[in-house]
Amino acid sequence: MGDGALSQSEIDALLQGTDSFLDVNSSSPSQGALSDIDLNAFRDVLIPLIDIQSSTLKNFTNREIQILNPKVELVSKEALATLLPMPILEISLPFEDELVGFNAYFYKSSDAIQLGSLMMGQESKELTDMLISAVAEATSQIIGSAITYFSNTYKIHISTGSPAQFEVNSFSNLTLPSDESVVLVTYILKIDKSTTNLYQILSPSIVQVLSSLKQGTKPQVKAASSSGSVEPRAFDMGESRTRTAKSYQPAAFSKLEPVLSEEESRNINLLLDVEMEVTVELGKTQKTIKDILSMGEGTIITLNRLAGETLDVLVNGKPIAKGEAIVIEEYFGVRITEILSKEARISTLK
Repeated sequence: MGDGALSQSEIDALLQGTDSFLDVNSSSPSQGALSDIDLNAFRDVLIPLIDIQSSTLKNFTNREIQILNPKVELVSKEALATLLPMPILEISLPFEDELVGFNAYFYKSSDAIQLGSLMMGQESKELTDMLISAVAEATSQIIGSAITYFSNTYKIHISTGSPAQFEVNSFSNLTLPSDESVVLVTYILKIDKSTTNLYQILSPSIVQVLSSLKQGTKPQVKAASSSGSVEPRAFDMGESRTRTAKSYQPAAFSKLEPVLSEEESRNINLLLDVEMEVTVELGKTQKTIKDILSMGEGTIITLNRLAGETLDVLVNGKPIAKGEAIVIEEYFGVRITEILSKEARISTLK
């Protein structure tokens, strides 16, 4: 202004600051730009979910695994390059239907090796295709639990697109959404006694919808599709290993609670008398053929479960609960101390 006074828009711009970490274009702001209130609301969405996802990983590995303290940031792609460690494993599974956009988890390669080794029951020093598939399966399960939680809590229908999994050594080889900025969620990941980070990247459109639902406002769900496209990148086959996941169909998680007809309910009631094998797993270990052949009476085998640790209760080989061993007269028994959620039990019995 000619008199040297600041206009209201200039005052607002100064109050907002120029924090490069929050890349909301102030010169031409997008209509649905995320605010700090939106990011905080989305963090509140994640808080109850991380306990469910921690339990999911715990069931896969039979180890103490925790996902904690989600830190939610809106970051530019330039800033993102300095935040993600390399090499890294990307597990991508986009959201579709009423919640549309990019969704991917990222594990530091050394963490993926540790997690995959726990799942496979054997140690490895490199990230093999088998370990990548194991981590991808675990990730599909935690994404599935998120879909179930979002669907039940906010009454929206969500499915998933085609999954992809690959290890990359360079930021330029990552698959990222076409948005100028993305939402980065950094979790603390505790595996036994080690502590590291787990990363999740989402399209701002997904966060906008969920934060609006959390705040009690009705979002423009269809508008989310404009931010759901994925930016194509050329992959250097010398630096990255790309595999399309084939062993799981995460889209099925949106159908965990179908509405049953009267006839279907009667059919389910008929199944209630079907007997299923219930077993309790005390523990397991691995031995070389030499050790097995040298076994004799009095040989002691050390299992991978600590004394006093809860036992796994399985139905037809699928884990449904945990419990502690007890003695009933002259029989062994198990007292249930922890049981999986209804949705988790249904998914493991498929």
